[in-house]
Amino acid sequence: MVQKSKKMARVALALQARISSKRLPNKIFHELEPGFTVLDSCLKQCHSIKSFLKYNTDIYLLIPQEQKQIFEHVSENWAVPLVLGPEDNVLRRFENLYELKKYDYMVRLTADCPVLPPLVAKAVIEETIEKKYDYGCTKTPEDWFDGSDVECFTASILTKLSEYARKHKYKVTEKGYNTIEHVTWPIKNDPDFFSIKLYFPRDERFKDVPKLSVDNAEDLFRVIQLRKSLWWM
Repeated sequence: MVQKSKKMARVALALQARISSKRLPNKIFHELEPGFTVLDSCLKQCHSIKSFLKYNTDIYLLIPQEQKQIFEHVSENWAVPLVLGPEDNVLRRFENLYELKKYDYMVRLTADCPVLPPLVAKAVIEETIEKKYDYGCTKTPEDWFDGSDVECFTASILTKLSEYARKHKYKVTEKGYNTIEHVTWPIKNDPDFFSIKLYFPRDERFKDVPKLSVDNAEDLFRVIQLRKSLWWM
């Protein structure tokens, strides 16, 4: 276990989840093995990430407020508090999380990535914090596999994202992205508004890994077949 310091950065691991998937309904509650769901795997990875970090780190499950009862047993089983917000406003859930405790950094994770390598997340988070980047992520498809999504950003970036959403009146931008659903999209795609220090890591070991996020039944089958053979699991 890594020794934590009271003077260290305060970090929130925010796992985004909902049940209203159109391509694979209730996908996060599909089982990867008996009694162990996609969401369980994501939460297990979150706890692993936390154990590797030297910062004061908390884990939260960000869900639509209408689905609170559905997630209460998961929250209890994994000792992870729920943060609620409108189903169609993911940004608001992050704002609500920040209002709970003024974290220095937010780490955005999604519940369709059940085999996210914890050490990759650790590297992204540590590099972003130690090198004082405003934003770091693995979202560069040429270097990372689909299912390795990690985004780490400062509290000031969350403020900028809220400002950006207000500027666009909480609607879809001219490029087709919803400012309150695709929360971090503007960071990389509107450089005039977000003039910040970005960090995009690379790791050749993961370059040729197949798609391991879960969007449909085919993806789920692939993850079930491959997960125990993955070298980082």
